[in-house]
Amino acid sequence: MAKIQLSLKVLYLPLQYITMKTRTKRERKSPGTTALIATISGLFGFLGLGHIYLGEVRRGLLLMIIGWILEIGGIALTKIFLFSTLIGVTIIGAVIGIPMLLIYFVLWIWQIFDAYNKAKEI
Repeated sequence: MAKIQLSLKVLYLPLQYITMKTRTKRERKSPGTTALIATISGLFGFLGLGHIYLGEVRRGLLLMIIGWILEIGGIALTKIFLFSTLIGVTIIGAVIGIPMLLIYFVLWIWQIFDAYNKAKEI
């Protein structure tokens, strides 16, 4: 029984060392490069790539999903607003679609500054 426990410890220790090493060691990234990646990717609808570049994958993916929801929903509702002749549909497009695009723009600017500041902290 002691032999089995010893072999499990031998297997567990390298795994623990590897996960600890990858969690604590973060490579220093250039704040300018990070801001540039966040700016250009945001223009094409991929918010959060600056955060993913820094290693904050969860935050980057969350920003990307929220950005896609705001962008796709905002564009769809704004097109309904611009190309529809029905009064009720145009109000929905104006009240919901345009603010969604404005929120996307604000989120895009914020994530650039946030990625830049996070790169300076590392």
